[in-house]
Parts: sequence; structure tokens; C-alpha cells
Amino acid sequence: MKKVVFRIVFYLFWLLVLFGTKKFASILKDASVLKYDVNGNEIYSCPGKGSNEFYRKYNDKNQLIELKSVFGEKDQYYIYYEYDGDLLKKQIFKNGDLPAPVAEEHEILYEYNQQGLISKTINSVEGETLYQYDDKSNLVTKISPNNKTINYEYDKNGKCIKEESSDGSIIEREYDEKGRSLRTSYTNHPVQGNH
Repeated sequence: MKKVVFRIVFYLFWLLVLFGTKKFASILKDASVLKYDVNGNEIYSCPGKGSNEFYRKYNDKNQLIELKSVFGEKDQYYIYYEYDGDLLKKQIFKNGDLPAPVAEEHEILYEYNQQGLISKTINSVEGETLYQYDDKSNLVTKISPNNKTINYEYDKNGKCIKEESSDGSIIEREYDEKGRSLRTSYTNHPVQGNH
């Protein structure tokens, strides 16, 4: 234990020497913070200075039951989750302390097929979204409330290689032999080019 503490102090000292106290303090303020419970569930996260803080609560099955977003001293919104066994059945979105709602308060209901895959979501504001799968349980079609359809194609390893939307946008992905992402290409999409 003493060695670990010594190493931490040693590295902090050299960070101070290399970057100076102002730069070091800035690095610490901009750092992301994550906290976990004894079961490994993320219970707190903050992406850095000036960002929302997120608090999470879990039930005894380690299922997320509440997400709270806080900015400064104000609760921005809450999301509550309800389950039927292992399946998510409902999400409830509520606004917090802010005078203008961050998002319209609403619910999303989930329906599942016989394989336990989501077949339909019903959003109380936006409407129904339908999901269709192939015989390998890969999502092949998603139909949004505005009748926007997205078709998905997969390689022999089950990796999604193409998403083609009825609005003309296309996302194509390439993978190496180990299934690692090599490139993503966007056509007629808000994000353009190769990444």
C-alpha cells in the first residue's frame, strides 16, 4: 500500500513540475469522474467542468431504475425505468427544477417478440417505432413514427456493415479480420466522409 501511495505522490509531483500548478488544476477540473457501487454499476458520472452530473440508482437485480441529470444546483430531468422480469417495459421522462422543460415529459413503452427482442416502442409524444429481425436476431429494419425506414445489413460475423435510410442517408462500416472497426463512411448524412 505504501508503494502505491508513494507512486501516486511521485506522479503528482512530476505533473506539477511539468505543467505548473495552474495547468495541473485545470487538468483536474476537466477530468471526467465516474463512481461505481459494489456491484460495478455506474452510480455517478460527470464528463468534466461545466457539464451535467448524472446520478443513477439500481434495483436488487442491478437494473437501472432512475437516472437524474443535474447542472449546477438544479435537477434538469429524471428518467425512471420499469421492468417485467429482465425486460424493460417502460421509461418515464420527467422534467426537473428548470423553468423551461429540457424535453417534453413523456413515456416510452416496450413490446417484445417471442425471442425477447424489442418489436415495438410506443412513445407517448412521437408515436410507434417497429423493429424487424432476421433469423440470427440481427435488426434488419426499423420503421420510425414518421415512416422513416432504416435497413441494416450484416457481414458473416454479425457485424453491421450498412445502414440505409429511406431519406437516402447511408452509413457503411468496414472491419478487420478480428472484428475491429477500420472505417465508417457516411453518404447523404449529416456527418459526411470517412472516419
